[in-house]
Amino acid sequence: MHKSWSMASGGSASESDKEPTEDQSPEVHVPAPRAGLVRAPRMMEGVFENWDAFFAHRHVYQQDTHQIYKKRTSTSSAARNADLEQRGKATPQTVIPGSFDKYYRKLVCTYSWTRASRSKGKQNNYFVKSTGCEAAMTVTVVWDATRGFHVKITQQQTEHNHALASGGYGNHPSKRVVEDEAMIDFVDELQAAGAKKKLILQFLRRRTDTLFGLISY
Repeated sequence: MHKSWSMASGGSASESDKEPTEDQSPEVHVPAPRAGLVRAPRMMEGVFENWDAFFAHRHVYQQDTHQIYKKRTSTSSAARNADLEQRGKATPQTVIPGSFDKYYRKLVCTYSWTRASRSKGKQNNYFVKSTGCEAAMTVTVVWDATRGFHVKITQQQTEHNHALASGGYGNHPSKRVVEDEAMIDFVDELQAAGAKKKLILQFLRRRTDTLFGLISY
């Protein structure tokens, strides 16, 4: 599995439903915005045989550089192929093979999330805690005569507006993960639609038999 979505696990079920009051400090993984930019090294490898190879490499890269990226948008290979067919541009060099589930993915820094909080009188929760970071990478399935179809990093922005440190990386909730691409996509849709976190947690518990605690900072 190569995609992950998580919420920090917490005490008993009754305790997990309680939200902290304003005077409680945020978790250590949330970095403070910086006046200047912090530039992380780029991924040394830029081409990969398939998506699994890319995500395996990204996992090591994130650990080494203390960055965490999440999916922002994606285009399925089926949608790409249908578009090529409609435009009359479907050829053996453009139609994506079925072994690639996605044609395109955009990954963004986990601190880029900017949806405004709907909570009143409470601290911001995990979904809205953001520094407005613009670090991102786009990854696309491409073809060339030497490699055939393969996965390639087509754009990479590694400047962050927050500190990159092992402490923040190690304490980030994504270290306690659910790894199931279809489930992650569905959770992404729930978040975008404004679903309450309690509903999302109930869904995850039913599907994974995992006890997740509510995240509130």
